[in-house]
Amino acid sequence: MTLRILDEDGTLHFSHLKKLALSGVQYLHAVNTPFEPTSEMKIGSVVHLLTLGASPGAKRLVRFDGMRREGPEWEAFEAKNADAEILTFKEWEEAEHIAEAVVQSPRWARMKGARFEVPLKWEENGIPCSTDGVDIIPIGDDLGDLKTARCTNPEAFKRQCFNMHYAQQLAFYRRGARANGINVRDLFIFGVENRAPYEDVELVLTPALIEFADKSVSLWFEDFRRNMLACPEPKHVKDWPGYTEAPQVVWDVPPWMAKSADELDAEAA
Repeated sequence: MTLRILDEDGTLHFSHLKKLALSGVQYLHAVNTPFEPTSEMKIGSVVHLLTLGASPGAKRLVRFDGMRREGPEWEAFEAKNADAEILTFKEWEEAEHIAEAVVQSPRWARMKGARFEVPLKWEENGIPCSTDGVDIIPIGDDLGDLKTARCTNPEAFKRQCFNMHYAQQLAFYRRGARANGINVRDLFIFGVENRAPYEDVELVLTPALIEFADKSVSLWFEDFRRNMLACPEPKHVKDWPGYTEAPQVVWDVPPWMAKSADELDAEAA
């Protein structure tokens, strides 16, 4: 049986494209495996619903008024809402607190008049791409994403955003916006903590970071094309390249561990 190399809707989504930062194996596994969101992700989806409105392509979100996902009441509710993401009363209540903090933030005031959850479809050199909805396209020439996080202390949040490839996600969306005639230049992330006291921060990407993110996206597209040309109809996820093709990887003492105490002290001085 041939595996898909695009999402079920026949387009490339960023959630899968970013897997190419790891390997082709990780990409094929992701695009052919049903995604199960965590509790934190479900709460984040409700925050988006309450602040931005419904995303056209997103699954329906419903609240189960019980506290535990077990028992006859839960089983009946789950069966009735098999096509939806189900949150417990506690999860939904937490999302309401976060959403309230967002809309009451002075930083959020500049979003007045913005378009939210804007779906986009476009092509990148013949590769169909899409997103169910770009979170925020304010009046002007910038584009942004709303993210929930455990900590929005700026330095910690920057590290999380970097590790999660959020800058590349925005660069991917900017390509889609421009392909659809939407003038976008600047990019930002509005982050809010997912627990009290729900502090928020707005990160504005510098031109240098946007250029870096855009180059990363271009490299991932190149990897996709190369893998697709080499094996357009994979039968197994390992038909595309993994982390390394070498039979063995040499593991030696890291250079910093091999340095003498005097060398380390000199570098620290």
